[in-house]
Amino acid sequence: MNAQVRFYNPREASPEVLETMLVGRDEVVTELEEDLHRQIRSSTRQHWLIRGPRGIGKTHLMGILCHRVRRDPQLSAAYLPVWLAETEVYEVYSVAILLLGIARQLVEELREGKDPGATELADRLAALEYGGDDPALFEELCELFREEAHRRGKILLILMENLDALFSGFAKQRSGQEVRRLRSLLTEEKHLLFLSTTPTRYLSQISNPKAPLYGHLKERVLQPLTEDQIGDLFRSLGQATGQTERGELLSGPSEEGRLRRRVIHRLAGGNPRSVVMAFSVVAGAPGVKAVVEEMSALLDTQTAYFEARLARLAPRERAIVTAMALAPTNLTVQEIAGLTRLPARSLSTQIDRLVEEGHLAPAEGEGGRGTIYEMSDGLFRLWYQYRKGRKVLWPIVQFLALWHSEEELERALVDLREALTAGAKLLESHLDGLVLRHFEKALTWARSEEGKARREEIREDYVGQIKIMFKEIEALIEHVLSLEKPGPGDIFILALCMGIIAALVGNVEEAEADIGRATKLLESQKDALRGFPGLWKILESVFIFFDLRWARKWIDTLVASGASETATLYSFVLEVLETGSPATGRQGRERFRRVLARVPPELRQTVGEIAEKVRESRRKYALYLSEVELRRKRQLSATE
Repeated sequence: MNAQVRFYNPREASPEVLETMLVGRDEVVTELEEDLHRQIRSSTRQHWLIRGPRGIGKTHLMGILCHRVRRDPQLSAAYLPVWLAETEVYEVYSVAILLLGIARQLVEELREGKDPGATELADRLAALEYGGDDPALFEELCELFREEAHRRGKILLILMENLDALFSGFAKQRSGQEVRRLRSLLTEEKHLLFLSTTPTRYLSQISNPKAPLYGHLKERVLQPLTEDQIGDLFRSLGQATGQTERGELLSGPSEEGRLRRRVIHRLAGGNPRSVVMAFSVVAGAPGVKAVVEEMSALLDTQTAYFEARLARLAPRERAIVTAMALAPTNLTVQEIAGLTRLPARSLSTQIDRLVEEGHLAPAEGEGGRGTIYEMSDGLFRLWYQYRKGRKVLWPIVQFLALWHSEEELERALVDLREALTAGAKLLESHLDGLVLRHFEKALTWARSEEGKARREEIREDYVGQIKIMFKEIEALIEHVLSLEKPGPGDIFILALCMGIIAALVGNVEEAEADIGRATKLLESQKDALRGFPGLWKILESVFIFFDLRWARKWIDTLVASGASETATLYSFVLEVLETGSPATGRQGRERFRRVLARVPPELRQTVGEIAEKVRESRRKYALYLSEVELRRKRQLSATE
């Protein structure tokens, strides 16, 4: 098996591949599934909006939910999912036309399921004669959906993407009326449940407290993947494509493995689509060719959407956005003024409006003088550069330069030049030429001062936080040693800190002995230590630096002694950590979901956040230990 994963169209992937590649989204998927079960018995509807930039996994999440609803006996008996095409809302100019698009997709869903009612529904739609702005069309379609839902005894689950484009499609003079009509649809039609997505951070029709739709959609934001999750996704991609060796490239404690994890995280920015692209690029020239070809196709498909967004901007706002798109870095107001030749004194108002509408966002600062702004949609920047004739995709250039050594890039260039001179079909020759240009640019950048500085920065960054922690622990030890009459809590802290210091210098045996002494103190002095200030933060350090069995002993001791409900919270955190990463295969995900299902809903987010923070810290500690071991080996070889 040597399958290819489509990095921008999860609709073409099988349910099995989508499940395999589900990383970092278990909590939100579980929450949505549980809410769907709850709403089966509810007399009201809670509609949802999933936010996140392009490539963050919104369509993937939609696919996961759609397939799970179809496969779950209880959900499939209660819901009929209707998954609209991503471009469906681009053709909408009224809520009635949106309903018509949903009805047509419903016909396709019924035909696929060999439902005999599909032909009758198609005939009823063909018989409709009202115009798209006619209120009668809206009412007729609402009645049609009521009848279809009643006939099947199911709620129609509408999966709709790009809610921002829907609002933009309403004519300015009719926008208020259409939004109010949409509100009536969401509040009065109990047989419809909408799950929508948007790449924008702000939608005035929803976010403004005075807007008609304010509070009508429950929102969740998909966060970027962490370094650990990127490693998990790489491994999952290896499983999905049958290329397990490539999937393990980010594993292991070696210096090369650490650098590769950091390179992917820095360049992908935690964006899953970019990680899938990186998985293809690491295959070398064939992989780069596949990415260049597929990325070009992706950018072409976005043309109608991006051109429409540009057309709706005022000329000066358009000048700001296009200047930002062509700039190699994020910009301050003064830098934008220099590129556009617009007066700086009026730029702030225009930039504020672009931020509010979701075109720009502050990258550093909170607005005003000195704030650095970025494009909210990184894909727009690539698309605009591509349309301006810049066929070399800079993210791929940077990735190649940081992933490969200069020697590897030189060898790849020799092979590519030989392939080009050997002759090929016109299309293949064009693509090979584009790949060659990417490798040439990558080698040039790798040899530049900027490229060398970026590589060194990535190498050095991963131990920085551990070094800071080391200094803080040393200071705490000095404080305890300075006390004339240290109490049980002070001795407890001292034993633990000594254990952490031993762990930081790689002395595992001494670290285990010290944590053992601290544990005995906890067991013998549990009543005195139960209310010790900062006990739970101390417990987090046990999670990070020691085998999880010690954390289990601590928690069991504290729970048995009648400690506060915080012990229960950390008990759930430990259970989540003990399941391992939720991306370690289907069984790992099932274990993770079972644990998460036992966590009370009000604690679920807190448990997830603490567990993720501990995972990241444990990973950094492992990296630090491998660096200590590497230095030790170098010193030994130098003395020999």
